[in-house]
Amino acid sequence: MCCPDGMLFNPDTLKCDDESNVDCQIEPPPCPQTTTTTMPDTTTALADTTTNDADTTMVTNPAETTTDLSTGETSTTTDETDTTTQPITTTEEITSTAAIDTTTVQQGPDLVALCAALSTDSLVELAYPGECSSYIVCLDRQYIATEVCPAGLHHNPILSVCDSPDQAECLDYICQNNPEGSPINIASINSCQRYYICIGNMTVERFCAPGTIYDAENGWCIVEDMDNPCVRERLPAPPQGVILQCTGESELIKIRHPTMCDVYYRCLNGRLWARQCPAGLYFDTDRAQCNLAEVVSCEVQQ
Repeated sequence: MCCPDGMLFNPDTLKCDDESNVDCQIEPPPCPQTTTTTMPDTTTALADTTTNDADTTMVTNPAETTTDLSTGETSTTTDETDTTTQPITTTEEITSTAAIDTTTVQQGPDLVALCAALSTDSLVELAYPGECSSYIVCLDRQYIATEVCPAGLHHNPILSVCDSPDQAECLDYICQNNPEGSPINIASINSCQRYYICIGNMTVERFCAPGTIYDAENGWCIVEDMDNPCVRERLPAPPQGVILQCTGESELIKIRHPTMCDVYYRCLNGRLWARQCPAGLYFDTDRAQCNLAEVVSCEVQQ
């Protein structure tokens, strides 16, 4: 469920509240647009215009009403009264209702809107909604492409690489084996500020406030300090040869590090974004993705 524009969900009151009253550190995707179509009411009640006399029946033709379903306009035509004396007869009115043929087309996710909702102009790789192995590439808040990981791997939205399913933390996969029952918390293995709540097989993603990290032992967020540090690995700076190669590239490509099989760079017009494959995976130049080390031919270049 989505709150109206200018409001955010308040976890204390469990209601939508003014955004100035809610501390929310998450950049949410756009809410889905709901379209409601109301068919015009085409039911016309016929007035009872039959008058019974002792020996005769006066029959007056009711107004004939026609409704155009395409415009919603109603036109009425009234015939003159038929004053012919007739024996009393009973007429069974037969009403035929034709079923309206409706076709519902299921649309996919609005990838352009997902990229436009980002808070940064940098290159971002987002998980494809509802699919663990696919992801979308956004640059300058514009949709660039959809890419697919090699068979058996999931996209890791935290590290922005293809990874093994048990490490990638795809939201549709994390709680799939959790038995029904009380909610449980699971710490992220890729981010100090992220954790998940499993409610049965449903996954709820949560983020700690800035300056805090998730403590799996206690099950809540604590202040990051000298006693509770968050260890972060820094990727190596791109070598000069990679920088020169990227300068002349006008299309978004991937360039492997010349001496490290698990490091590669996203490149566009001299702009570089470093990526490192998780343990056990190497950058596959044929697939342009991280892949299993045993299927990748990696020769260190001097």
